[in-house]
Amino acid sequence: MRPPEQLAEHLERDANAGREARMWQAIDARRGRRPRRARRLLPMALAAVAVGLAAIVLTWPREPVPTALVGADGKALDGALRPGVHALSDASRIVVADGARLDVLDSSPRELELALRSGRARFEVTPGGPRRWAVACGDVRGEVVGTVFEVDRQGEL
Repeated sequence: MRPPEQLAEHLERDANAGREARMWQAIDARRGRRPRRARRLLPMALAAVAVGLAAIVLTWPREPVPTALVGADGKALDGALRPGVHALSDASRIVVADGARLDVLDSSPRELELALRSGRARFEVTPGGPRRWAVACGDVRGEVVGTVFEVDRQGEL
């Protein structure tokens, strides 16, 4: 048998071990509840973030990409332009005088190329527009990105 002091010490150690075991069980139980709750909340949080990002992307302002040269009426301008005022979708204007012949050679998102075959035309090119303008008149070719100018072709060059 053990002396009473040793027995008291042993009983105290067993009591402390029991309290310690209960404390760790309580900690483990709390740990076990949190991940289950987090497992439910995590997909909802990720879905909320995805919806927020989609809303930002869908509502982010962006400039339209220009395609062919389009008049204010929405019709593409190609071939020969008739005499008159041609208001364009980018707020530029072309005024073709009576008896003049102006041909559209190329119309792309980056460039517009015109050829004045005869007569006079006025060009009002919106500064900072989406394309570079080139106007040929015989052997002479002018390139602009935003200005107002007039070309008058008389006779052969």
